[in-house]
Amino acid sequence: MRLLPLLLVVAALSACERQAAAQQRHALLVGVSAYPTQQNRDLIGPKNDVQLMRRVLAERGFAPQNVTVLADGVPGGGEPTRRAIVAALEALAGKAAKGDFVFLLFAGHGSQQPARGIGPGNPEPDGLDETFLPRDIGRWEDSTATVENAIVDDEFDAMIGAIRNKGAFVWAVFDSCHSGTVTRGVDDPEVRYRELKPADLGVPRAALERAQAEAKKALPATRGAPAPGGALNKTGKLEAGAGGFVAFYAVQSNELEKEQRLPEGHPERQSHGRLTFTLAQVLAMNPGITYRQAGQQMLQVYAAANYFDTTPLFEGPSLDARVFQDKPAPRVMQWRLARDGGALKIEAGAVHQIAEGAVFALMPDAGAPDDKALGYAAAAKVQLYQAMLQPVERAGKPKLDPAQLPASAFARLVDANLSLAVRIALPPPAKAPSRHDAKARAVLERLARGPIPGLRAQWTSPRDGGDIRLLVRDDKLWLLPPGGELILAGPAKTHSIDLAANSEREIADKLVETLRAAAKVINLVRLASQTSGSAVGRAVGIDVQLKRGAKRVPLDVASVPRLRHDDEIEVQVRNGHTRGVYVSMFAIASDFAISQEYPQAGRNVPIEPGAKPFLLETLRISAEQTAGNEALFFIVTETQPGGEPPDFSFLAQKGVERTRGASGGGDLMEALQTIGFEPERARGATVSRATAERTAMRLFRFVTLPGAAGGRK
Repeated sequence: MRLLPLLLVVAALSACERQAAAQQRHALLVGVSAYPTQQNRDLIGPKNDVQLMRRVLAERGFAPQNVTVLADGVPGGGEPTRRAIVAALEALAGKAAKGDFVFLLFAGHGSQQPARGIGPGNPEPDGLDETFLPRDIGRWEDSTATVENAIVDDEFDAMIGAIRNKGAFVWAVFDSCHSGTVTRGVDDPEVRYRELKPADLGVPRAALERAQAEAKKALPATRGAPAPGGALNKTGKLEAGAGGFVAFYAVQSNELEKEQRLPEGHPERQSHGRLTFTLAQVLAMNPGITYRQAGQQMLQVYAAANYFDTTPLFEGPSLDARVFQDKPAPRVMQWRLARDGGALKIEAGAVHQIAEGAVFALMPDAGAPDDKALGYAAAAKVQLYQAMLQPVERAGKPKLDPAQLPASAFARLVDANLSLAVRIALPPPAKAPSRHDAKARAVLERLARGPIPGLRAQWTSPRDGGDIRLLVRDDKLWLLPPGGELILAGPAKTHSIDLAANSEREIADKLVETLRAAAKVINLVRLASQTSGSAVGRAVGIDVQLKRGAKRVPLDVASVPRLRHDDEIEVQVRNGHTRGVYVSMFAIASDFAISQEYPQAGRNVPIEPGAKPFLLETLRISAEQTAGNEALFFIVTETQPGGEPPDFSFLAQKGVERTRGASGGGDLMEALQTIGFEPERARGATVSRATAERTAMRLFRFVTLPGAAGGRK
């Protein structure tokens, strides 16, 4: 009689296995690089985005026959016309089944057009529909009040809803522009914007203004909303049992997505959309994370690259589900070794954020403990997806003959060799040189000839770009972000030095001071990437809540909210770890100021595991000093028996003026101190694997809106 329950269990398990086996992973990858109907508006990156994501999906178990490619310039890809894209989405809705997973990528130009039927059922606060532009995009047609062949967000919403209504989970990634205006300080041929303005498509200005006016009448005011919403998941026309949904957008509705050659500075870099390339990096190094965690990691990678000019948007009811519905897994930091002649090779490279000089422990197998390393090797040549390793002497172990390694050997990353050098792009030739421009040229030529105390500068050409781009214009030397955007006025004004009001010596001093401050912020965020996905990071939660008058609204750490003068943000810590943790919190302002907000004198106490949420601090936003892209930076460390509380107060620094006129603990501690660029310290910075697992660094980005008063506490 006891056999029957056992048979029932076996039968149930077999049914579960059959159900799991029946679940399918599907993908549609759309990349529009060529626009025959639009003069000189072709892109380069979409075809590369599609090929990159096809590789990522293959590594995650997507069968080639289940991946549909519509991309010009991609082997085996169909033409990305409107008819082909719509047909592919309808085909997915026809074959999707309950429990299936569907990944969608749309890379190409985006635009906007007047929305129709605005109201509670079609909420478009700005009165405009976002559109994706296929290869055969046409012009505005008055008779239909639409751009010929444009695919409108409402259409995507309906087609994706049809797939979800079959019970399939849908993840949609849009690597294109919504809309926006920008002043281009540097005309870089390697940077292209994925946007066609409505006027480029013949949309009448009067039609746009009329739609915006109608939206103001039809919808309630949304003054001061923390962040604009996305384009999808708004109609709610879903059936019971519909599958989950997540959407990643390249930019907010008032920004422009860029494609540029990535990774920056790499000899094999290719044109990619920032969103797609960064997503591939995060997925390569963080298996088993949630969509919300992936978004948070992407924002951190953007910050480390000084990409504060664009802000991805992550939305959907399933943000806390696991990416690709995978099970939780530790961060991948090791790869199987292969022999390539007399050298060693791993299938990981620049996409995995590995740099030349990175050190790996050569392990007998994937499960061997750290102290069983057979030897060590360093990355001698790093390609986009591969790295060649050379055995080196390290930790008392001699160089290892590759022939001595077993077939089961793995390379385990122990030192990423994070470079603290800041790439500074020299200014392009001025179109109309003034008599003061020669000062800037003389200063830069002198600084580029030799080392600068306290700054590891790597000077590059205007074409190669950098972490910071220099521009000489209007008798000022401007310090621009990598995309070359220039803000000429206001509290978020781009940093500059007045050439007319300063001597060459004063210009040099102020430039070096500003570069040092900017480099410290850039490298602080770079170092944080070494602890993303750590055990502490997965177990300790940081909650941020907006207090605006009588309202209290939770803020998503995977978003970039817009905050106003006199807003308050309340920060709480939830310790789900097995040990107590110390938390340090810093505010990073748009003027490069770093101020320690917690702990303050006498308040440094460990947060014990399992305790109720710990109120860390309540901060008030002030727009009197700075505005623009700002952040809170957190360092979370495990308590150690007999250990002293960490003190990271040395990270604080003063901000710099917007326009500079006339003069008037352990290896973690060592790595953070290295950010200060003490001359005697090594070139790179790293933390050991053990320390990385005991440490987490988080960045919570926000935008301070200029107000009646004009950033940061």
